[in-house]
Amino acid sequence: MLNQGFIKDQVGFLLTGFIVTIMIGAFISMLSLRVSNLMEAEVLELYSTIIVNKTQLIIALVLNYLVLSIPQIIIAGILAVVYSTQVNVLKFIFSIILAGIFFASIGVFIGLVIKNKYKASGIVPYINIIFLVITPIYYRLDNMNRYFVYLYSINPIVHILNIMRESIGIKGLNSGITLSYGYIIILCAFLLKSIYKKVNNIYILEKLI
Repeated sequence: MLNQGFIKDQVGFLLTGFIVTIMIGAFISMLSLRVSNLMEAEVLELYSTIIVNKTQLIIALVLNYLVLSIPQIIIAGILAVVYSTQVNVLKFIFSIILAGIFFASIGVFIGLVIKNKYKASGIVPYINIIFLVITPIYYRLDNMNRYFVYLYSINPIVHILNIMRESIGIKGLNSGITLSYGYIIILCAFLLKSIYKKVNNIYILEKLI
């Protein structure tokens, strides 16, 4: 793709979509399954016998999938910067970090809600499909009816892409970048608060560490 004379704007557009796809795969597809498995009663019983708390276990899972996805994200991020005409590197790095926090929070939240790896393996793929279909990862909203654009604006991943693409000079939603930042930060705060409550309300035989 990079050697076929693509317009730089198109390259950056596709690469940012690729970064988001990696995060959806790592944090929603895989992390949510691992967390849902961790929350099963028989698994929690095993971990209750060692000196480690639930928060540490979840953070360890998040870091595990973060490490697995970092190489692809770094390569795609460097190429996106190289093949873009206007780049704010600090904003671009911040947008990737914010996206990572957001997707990791969603993955953990889904796992804590389902609490069963077998149910999660049946539900999570459909969640992924919905996210990929209703998100302009590899297609643009420019030529769509404005009412469809309004509906797309409800999807938080659209705002993740808006933040990421704006930092490398690609025009996004007409609603503005400030709204996108506010929307994602509020959602991250809500998800993290919900995760904290759910983790601290888990009981099995006796309250775990």
